[in-house]
Amino acid sequence: MGAVTSRSRPRIRTPHAAAGPGSGYASCLARTAPAFVSCRSLTSPGIPMRTIAEYELLEPLPARYHFRARNADGSMVALQVLPAWRRSKEAIARFEREVSLEKAVRHENIAGFIAWGSAMVHDHELVGGPGVGEVHYIARELVPGRTVSDLVRKGPPPLALSISIAIQASRGLGALHAQRVVHRNVRPETLILRPDGVLKLIEFGLVKMLRDASAADNAFHTAVGQVVGHAGYMAPEQLEGAEVDERCDLFALGCVLYELVGGQPPFNAHDLISYFRAVREEEPRPLQELRSEVPVSLDRILARLLRKSPEERYASAAELESDLIESLGDPAV
Repeated sequence: MGAVTSRSRPRIRTPHAAAGPGSGYASCLARTAPAFVSCRSLTSPGIPMRTIAEYELLEPLPARYHFRARNADGSMVALQVLPAWRRSKEAIARFEREVSLEKAVRHENIAGFIAWGSAMVHDHELVGGPGVGEVHYIARELVPGRTVSDLVRKGPPPLALSISIAIQASRGLGALHAQRVVHRNVRPETLILRPDGVLKLIEFGLVKMLRDASAADNAFHTAVGQVVGHAGYMAPEQLEGAEVDERCDLFALGCVLYELVGGQPPFNAHDLISYFRAVREEEPRPLQELRSEVPVSLDRILARLLRKSPEERYASAAELESDLIESLGDPAV
């Protein structure tokens, strides 16, 4: 996307379909005029049907400004919307970063990118007041199934399923890390298990490009000292606002796996402050104390994933995946 004009005369953009042969998605039709939405609120229940571009919004998804939507061809998508009132140079740059990343990363364990674009809306909530404004959107694969959070609420699933989830998550993260990207938001709510057993990693709003010599001035880097993530799954260095790399994602995955297997988070905390203290000062209980059938090999994997120092954790998602596969073959699983 190019430079953005003022809110009073927003630039009109056409939708952009995911590029590449064999993507399995219908291309978006080019248009010369934007679609309009005229409604009181996009997040209030009981209001008339709305559309953004060729997408008909059906219902909100758990993440704010994410919707289950129907494309003009009848297919279902997950539509993420950037409201007009949140449009800024930085916000649009982050949105474009998500688009660039998702177009570059194609993996079985990552929710598929379909298209992106913008549309004019007449909506008090999304515009931030009366009048017309431009919203941006990303259409993604709508993943059916249950989040890992849903699974945990029903009690610890079988060990083999928990390990399989972690293996697939590590593969998805490995694909991101290969593009020099850190997810920074790995948690039970961003992992969806389809009915066929395939896991999908979703939500890329907090992704961070890793620093290297050729990208020292990349505007997509988060400033050191800024805390970004979700309380309960952030690594110590992430909480401190220090420079992070792939190992913060592996720490978060360790927290998810611990919760899957043990039925409770690894660190006892009720808010960000208590979590900050716990993650710096406490050691998680060995899983065998919570669940006797947990093999020693899995306990060792979790202990390494949750080390305070990133240097003591797994160096890569591939290394973690290898150990998890080996643990899956343990007779106790």
